[in-house]
Amino acid sequence: MAVINSPNYTQIPNALLGDLLAGDVVSPGLISNLEGAEVKIFLVICRLTFGYHRAEKRASLTMIQQMTGLSRQGVVNSAKVLERLNLIERSIDGGLTLWRVKVNSVDQQLVNSVDRAVNSVDQQRSTQLTSAVNSVDQSGQLSLPPSKKETRKKPRKKKLEKNNGVGVGVDENDFAQLRQIYEAEFGAITPNVALILADELQTYPLDWITQAVEISVMNDKRVWSYVRGVLRRWAEAGGPTADEGSLPFTDELPEAEPKSEIEQQWDQAKSELRSQMTQATYDSQIARCQLRREKNHYVVLAPTLQNVEMLENRLRGQIERTLSRVTNDPAPEVRFGVA
Repeated sequence: MAVINSPNYTQIPNALLGDLLAGDVVSPGLISNLEGAEVKIFLVICRLTFGYHRAEKRASLTMIQQMTGLSRQGVVNSAKVLERLNLIERSIDGGLTLWRVKVNSVDQQLVNSVDRAVNSVDQQRSTQLTSAVNSVDQSGQLSLPPSKKETRKKPRKKKLEKNNGVGVGVDENDFAQLRQIYEAEFGAITPNVALILADELQTYPLDWITQAVEISVMNDKRVWSYVRGVLRRWAEAGGPTADEGSLPFTDELPEAEPKSEIEQQWDQAKSELRSQMTQATYDSQIARCQLRREKNHYVVLAPTLQNVEMLENRLRGQIERTLSRVTNDPAPEVRFGVA
């Protein structure tokens, strides 16, 4: 049975794939000069932009990781290569990366015109959501958004006001931006979540919330109580603090899952390896590595290919001897790969 159903399609620039004439290659495409990871990133950006008829798309590194299967560092490194080749552009917008494929000016005008039409539809959807949140009554029931006829009769609201006594108002654009960030990092928005986000915007500046979300993602703590803990600590300190990566209000966070046996063994091995080499070597080559146990061997996963080459050529002996002591395996077989 085929894996792909009758497909929808995303336009991919011919310049990537090359030109053909009567079955013979006339001009090899850019793909011939790209690594596999770079092709993955480029295709995903095409999907997120051309696939939805828009010129650019805000997307977190986590989303790109999930769509490509690459590590976070792999996404960053490949994106830098694509930028140097003048194939993509990146910028930071509202705490998320704004991605776009670089195209010639004529094509860009066409994409921009479609993008404006799509953004108009997105704005209508955002207005419906904020109107729905605004209509939550004391019983917690969510009313239907106003009909098109009723909307035309009333002037457009600039503020999101709630009638349940929680607060006085939230900027509609801030709410729409926070909604996009939440969906990218935490998941779908429910009416209750929408109210929580509106509460946060009444209490804290949007840039604080955006930074707190990034810290939660960086520490792999994708629960809103963690974000709220960061914000409360900053409120007490008068603003974002230098130790903003540390854990805030641990009594509000779920208990960490106990480490597996292989994770404990690798922690012990890293502790021994740290004492056997300079701090600079440990930080650059060992600190970010992970250990995985296969049937008959161990796999050390490093962030980049450069790390893998260093581990294989210069540090293999130290790692094998250390793992032998920690795991009580007299002759462990160790392989290396990219995380």
